[in-house]
Amino acid sequence: MTSIYRTRILWGLAGLLAGVIASVAVLVVTVRSSIIDEYQSSLSFPATVDQIVSNAQARGWRVTSHPLEPTGEAALEKHADHIQVIHLCNNNYTEDLLAFGHNRSVAMVPSTIVVYQQGPAVRVAHVDNAAMGRFFRRESAGAIRGVRNDEKEIFGFLAKR
Repeated sequence: MTSIYRTRILWGLAGLLAGVIASVAVLVVTVRSSIIDEYQSSLSFPATVDQIVSNAQARGWRVTSHPLEPTGEAALEKHADHIQVIHLCNNNYTEDLLAFGHNRSVAMVPSTIVVYQQGPAVRVAHVDNAAMGRFFRRESAGAIRGVRNDEKEIFGFLAKR
């Protein structure tokens, strides 16, 4: 009789473990696809970069932009014709996100944007700060909302992919 209870307990624990593993796998796949935003641009590669830079500067963001050119073996296996990395930082949001001591949200600053061209298609990718902000405390919600509103203005000319 005790062996029947042990078997049921073991099967119950095995089912619980399988459920946890399946839940984690679904969560990882879902989070990966929801954190990265990707857009398609109707403009040329240089015009897209210039438009993003001017939109960001108009909203008060400091912009650092540089082309990324792989060298050596990586150049042979390059999947994009042109790659431009744009770093954005806004002093006001940075101060707000760092103001909470050990609860600060350093991961949200700065914002990195990648503009790349594959054949004729020009694409823009970046981390969705609104999705990332859900993992942080409420203290940073105002700053993250501001960042997200600015991103909507900066990327307003792009089509969601």
